[in-house]
Amino acid sequence: MIHSWPVSSREEWLARRKQNVNASEIAALFGPEIHPFLTPYKLWALKCEKIPEPGDSKILRRGRLFEPIVIEILKEDYPDWHLSPANVYYWDDSTRIGATPDVYATRPTDYGRGTVQIKTVGQFAFKRRWHDEHGDIAVPTWVAVQASIEAYLIGASWAGVAAMKLGDGGIEVLYIDIPLKPHLIHRIEDLVGEFWRRVAEDEPYDPDFGKDRKTVFDLYEEGSGPIIDLSDDGEFRDILNDRAQFKQVEKAGADATDQRKILDARIMMKLANAPGARCGSRVVTVKVIKKKSYTVKPTQYPQVSVKGIDDGGV
Repeated sequence: MIHSWPVSSREEWLARRKQNVNASEIAALFGPEIHPFLTPYKLWALKCEKIPEPGDSKILRRGRLFEPIVIEILKEDYPDWHLSPANVYYWDDSTRIGATPDVYATRPTDYGRGTVQIKTVGQFAFKRRWHDEHGDIAVPTWVAVQASIEAYLIGASWAGVAAMKLGDGGIEVLYIDIPLKPHLIHRIEDLVGEFWRRVAEDEPYDPDFGKDRKTVFDLYEEGSGPIIDLSDDGEFRDILNDRAQFKQVEKAGADATDQRKILDARIMMKLANAPGARCGSRVVTVKVIKKKSYTVKPTQYPQVSVKGIDDGGV
């Protein structure tokens, strides 16, 4: 059953969102390449409360403050539309899918109520993510999925996205209709059902070690107990050999550093919170380095150390 709650408290709104997979998050369940900021693994870690919610950001603040301006521009561009801020949280308690639509809308060309999702996009991000392979303007998949879920939960008959492109040439707002596809909702319900099963059974998705590197680091705790022996783990041996190569060429540029850090994340997944591992004559240890606060907030990160050389498994 679908419920609605007029948002009266940001704290309560955030608490309600925690109980559901929300429209802005759902596209992550289609795979790590679909959502620019979220992967299945990270979403699983968030809903399991293994890592904290990211909180507010400059980008979220920008979107929140520019939203009323976009609405006013749409009213000028489409004077025969009726637009009003939604400010209501919707959720389906049977599927645990939620959404907070931006705008309710009606227009003379369509029967029934519609919904408009508002995005503020930097000019470089717009050029990179808001065009198809032919160079034509196209709504990113994750945004289209968000708009579709919002339309489904409020019972809208149509949906669209209004993108404010930020740049040096003044204010430009582009409106694009989103085709509503009922079969997409069924697919989403299946994905969300599988997601909540994994949360209940504490079964993570396979991480994307490029995008999920920080999440893997955040989940690692200071190891305790004996060092584990991974000498017979061929994949682990390959990781160490690749890491050794990238470590040697790190000074050549940041790309090698990124690749080595991806391998560090894979090492930590293999260790599974053990303080270290033995692989033949090599001993791998992980130590969490904590930085004290001065003008920035305190941070910590794991430092991976590999000693010894590859002995071919002897």
